[in-house]
Amino acid sequence: QGFEYSAGRCELWKVPPLSSEYKEGYVCGRYGYHRQSVAVDGGWNRACRDASGGNSESYYKVVTAYTFDQCEKACQADIKCLGFEKSMNYRCELWNVKPGGSTYA
Repeated sequence: QGFEYSAGRCELWKVPPLSSEYKEGYVCGRYGYHRQSVAVDGGWNRACRDASGGNSESYYKVVTAYTFDQCEKACQADIKCLGFEKSMNYRCELWNVKPGGSTYA
């Protein structure tokens, strides 16, 4: 989910790099971080569902996020994330299928 490049070598990371430090001749990057989010069905007070209204636990992984912005950034940093749902109690669902609809939460 990230990379580190310097002359003659390139590392591909399985996890997103969360920080970097200055090192002459090196480049550190993270995939997918600047993706834009778009609200489904208006977004607020809505829970993600697939196109047929399903909500299988296989569709997402749960991470901790204290704010909407943290949840959004977690999705942007995860190359497999196709959508996210932020709810109460720091719960953030990172969806690996594209939400095709939503329901009132």
